[in-house]
Amino acid sequence: MLLVRIPNEPMRWLADVGWGDSFTRPLELDSAAWQEQDLRAYRLEPFRHGYQLWQRGYQGEVERQYFFDLLPRQFPAEYESTCRYHQTSPQSIFTRKRIISRLTDDGRVSLDSGRLILTQNGVRSQRPFENEEEFHTLLKQYFDITL
Repeated sequence: MLLVRIPNEPMRWLADVGWGDSFTRPLELDSAAWQEQDLRAYRLEPFRHGYQLWQRGYQGEVERQYFFDLLPRQFPAEYESTCRYHQTSPQSIFTRKRIISRLTDDGRVSLDSGRLILTQNGVRSQRPFENEEEFHTLLKQYFDITL
């Protein structure tokens, strides 16, 4: 997550490319209003000494995403242990299964250890794939990746 400021502009923006299926354009940090993005909306609510991010989903359901604060961090020292956990821990989702995901013009495509997930105009569909050969075919088809 990044706090972004445009020179000579008073507004502050939140950009987060690592959270997954979430907002795709920066959010105005100092606005408590719902910020519409395509078929969903996001709201940043001041909470304790930071902010709570909320998402209003495709069917109007509201879900808490995460909390963050604006305290300066030491990079990479403060991130090292968390990165190591995600890369090596047997409890990490990233060591328990494989996942790849990308935005599309009308939603998102994801491929995980056992299924293809397509979200198009707010409608999510998924189907299992049969074997490793089909996984590689889908990886090439949707991500242009050959392993």
